[in-house]
Amino acid sequence: MLAAFKTTQVEEGAVSTQATAILKELDTLEIFIQKQALIADLCVKEQKEYEEQCQAIEDQIAETRQKMKEAEVALAEARIVRKNKQEYDALGKKVEEFPSRPETTRKLEEVNDELERLQQRQQLLEDKLSERRQRLYELEQIISNVHQYLREDDDQLFDVSGDSEEDSKVKDDREENTPMED
Repeated sequence: MLAAFKTTQVEEGAVSTQATAILKELDTLEIFIQKQALIADLCVKEQKEYEEQCQAIEDQIAETRQKMKEAEVALAEARIVRKNKQEYDALGKKVEEFPSRPETTRKLEEVNDELERLQQRQQLLEDKLSERRQRLYELEQIISNVHQYLREDDDQLFDVSGDSEEDSKVKDDREENTPMED
């Protein structure tokens, strides 16, 4: 029995050693499984964080694109404002080249006064011209009358002394040389 007991004890020692080894291995496996579970949880958490970060990055990209579109619109508006300002400045410079309204009005009044003065002067000169024409006409009438009187006087002188053919030729020559007035 002793041998059987020893064998049983040996076997029991071996079983206990084996059981301890199995228990150790089971503990190691449990720790490994727990470790793998923790690693799996960490991987899931990291995947979730990566997905959240990816979503955040995509949101930032979309927001940045929206901001870029808004900036492009603002830039286009700023360009239009700048262009309008340049046109306004150019028009302002052109406007400054011309005199102000009061100055223009004053100059216009001066020109109108000068025009009126010149019209009055023209009328005065036309009146003088008309008067001189009338006097000239009267003078021509007087001269014509004097010529007529002198011709008649010459005719009477020649009639008294006798009309000869030579006298009538001279008389005709005088009449042709004498300018006739209207």
